Amino acid sequence: MAGSGDAPPVVLGVDIGTTSTKAVAYDTTGRQLASNSVGYPLSEPQPGYAEQDPQRILDAVVTSVRATVAELGRPVAGLSFGTAMHSLIGLD
Repeated sequence: MAGSGDAPPVVLGVDIGTTSTKAVAYDTTGRQLASNSVGYPLSEPQPGYAEQDPQRILDAVVTSVRATVAELGRPVAGLSFGTAMHSLIGLD
């Protein structure tokens, strides 16, 4: 998608981390345009264990991306995701 008028295209980076998801929008000149973060708990029921609720992580991704895009007022040309190292979210 092209940006509005002569504005540079916007790309969105989403960092799905250990305790929060962060979404940041940049234009192609490298200028930060908007950002949002949504936190969630990391449960450590015993030494060496770490557990999270996958639905809370998904909700945080959707919420942070929607909020960041809403701040922009123009289309997003690209989207990239990064996640916490050595993470696995089992689904169904």
